Amino acid sequence: REDLIHLDSISAQAKLLGKNKIDMAEQLTAYRTNVESQINQLTAERKTLSNEKRRVVNQDRKAELSVQISDISSQLKPLRRERALCDTIFEYSVLIKEKEEHLKTLIERKEMKEHESGGRGRSSREHGS
Repeated sequence: REDLIHLDSISAQAKLLGKNKIDMAEQLTAYRTNVESQINQLTAERKTLSNEKRRVVNQDRKAELSVQISDISSQLKPLRRERALCDTIFEYSVLIKEKEEHLKTLIERKEMKEHESGGRGRSSREHGS
């Protein structure tokens, strides 16, 4: 079950990157900034409508405001999901870079050991014996 959730997450990330033609960290940062700006704008608009709804007496106007608030909420949901996907992509990219650096260090250490020992550290299987 956890594997399927993880796979769905990776699939959603790939779709986001592909759909928006994002292949550089700077592009992802710009995209996330844009999404965050939209979220802030819609949230402020919804707050204004909610405040107006609290003050208004006319029931028809209240119903109209409720519909507008609901519409904004439905616009916010996918934006928040995209912002979370961007954050997850950033987290994975940092993790991958760390693992890549660690692997590079291990390879360098192994090569140094082999060089220091004159290549004598190989097993008989590696020599084809």
